[in-house]
Amino acid sequence: MSERKTAALFPGQGAQAVGMGADFAEAFSVSREVFDSAGEALGYDALKMVTEGSADDLKRTEFTQPLVLTASVAVLKAVMQEIAPEFKGGAGHSLGEYSALVASGALSLEDAVRIVRSRGRLMQEAVPEGEGAMAALIGGKPDSIAELCDSVEGIVQPANFNCPGQVVISGAAGPVKEACENIKKFGILKAIPLPVSAPFHCPLMKLAADGLRPELESAGWNAFAWPVMTNADAAFNDDPARGADIMYRQIESPVRWEESIRGMLEEGYTHFVEMGPGNTLAGFLKRIDRSAPAISIGKVDDLDKLKEFLGDG
Repeated sequence: MSERKTAALFPGQGAQAVGMGADFAEAFSVSREVFDSAGEALGYDALKMVTEGSADDLKRTEFTQPLVLTASVAVLKAVMQEIAPEFKGGAGHSLGEYSALVASGALSLEDAVRIVRSRGRLMQEAVPEGEGAMAALIGGKPDSIAELCDSVEGIVQPANFNCPGQVVISGAAGPVKEACENIKKFGILKAIPLPVSAPFHCPLMKLAADGLRPELESAGWNAFAWPVMTNADAAFNDDPARGADIMYRQIESPVRWEESIRGMLEEGYTHFVEMGPGNTLAGFLKRIDRSAPAISIGKVDDLDKLKEFLGDG
């Protein structure tokens, strides 16, 4: 049997749900401390916002981003205390890359939640509501989707290469709409407009990236306990000196998720543990490589499943 090599995965915006991480905060003091520390850094009660805030509140990008990160790290802390898997590397989808950086020790939780609060606000402010859009394209190949985007006048580009058969495009509302109307010409089966408040991971986010750069550069970047697969480059990084530039570029660069997972598989990673709300990343992984073992840990009850998952079987 080949040696186990386990990776930590963290979800991004869109995974949020009322109550995310709250059962961990109730069951484990290390998880409660995560919510308390994040709340001090943010200036509001993070656990109260998660448990008593409305779904609409949690959809506001300036709240979504720090709270998904907080819930994900709260789950991670309980996992490390109760089971202590030996992670050899990690990755996060878009916003989730910050959770991976916290998990690796490269960023403190406090720095990370402050950065992503600003990130969410700047991304929201970069494009007036209604002027940008995103859509998931189902059934097309990356090359044909790139050709579709190139055929449209205006800003529209692939934003998330999630898994085979699912690529998200992002850009100005008119060009995205036109691209969705032309999918059949490029062999794409379906276009699903996404209920997002801004067109993430496209050139329209340049203003947000420039606004966030000072915070990224002033953050305390620390030594990595293990490497983090980067969204922008689909390559591992464990150099703190490169962290600010990588996360600056991430804001307007496509999320190369399928390529990232394939790269981790090629590097010998054998088990994948998604920590935080939802199970989207485990689902993507199954579509990328059905034979790769993956599990999602979003509730306290999932810890027993994780023990079995990481057992000798």
